[in-house]
Amino acid sequence: MSLINALNIMKVQDREQDLITFRTSRAERVLGVIFILAGMGICCFMLLSKFFEAMRNFCFFSLGVSVIFVLIGFVLSTNKKCVIIDKVLKKIELEESCQLCYRVATIHFDEILKFELTRSSERLCSSTMGVWVIKAYIKRSGASSFAVENVFYSVSLQEAKDVANLLSISCRKEVLINTGLGYGNRVALRVA
Repeated sequence: MSLINALNIMKVQDREQDLITFRTSRAERVLGVIFILAGMGICCFMLLSKFFEAMRNFCFFSLGVSVIFVLIGFVLSTNKKCVIIDKVLKKIELEESCQLCYRVATIHFDEILKFELTRSSERLCSSTMGVWVIKAYIKRSGASSFAVENVFYSVSLQEAKDVANLLSISCRKEVLINTGLGYGNRVALRVA
């Protein structure tokens, strides 16, 4: 599920005075549809060709791969995330849904310790993915620990910095910018 979350590239949809909305882009849904079409294409090709009768074992393997493609495409095309920042009620609402799970969380501004802008820790083919994540560190009630929620994903560092600045101003919390580009790369952005 964490690799699917790394594909949740988001965009700022609404930037009204009292409400700010982030949603996943349509690229993930398009990728899901491409996987579904590829899986169905492999399946149709194998079942309709005379190749199926000649090499049954290879065709069953190909049909298995096509079913996996269709399932991956179905999960990707139904996956979405929505973050709504309400300045009047002073809360952030997170809604995540896909075929595998559905999750809703509400975070009040006074529960947030800080925000952090950093690279995604997901790895694909042994290299770090080029996805920037804004994380919210949240106090747990009655405990001396904290939880971490991913609030925003972006491919562009500049867009992620703009959204981090917007979150910092809206919630009146500091943002720690960790670019990972060398020694001494952690910069705190404070709001008065």
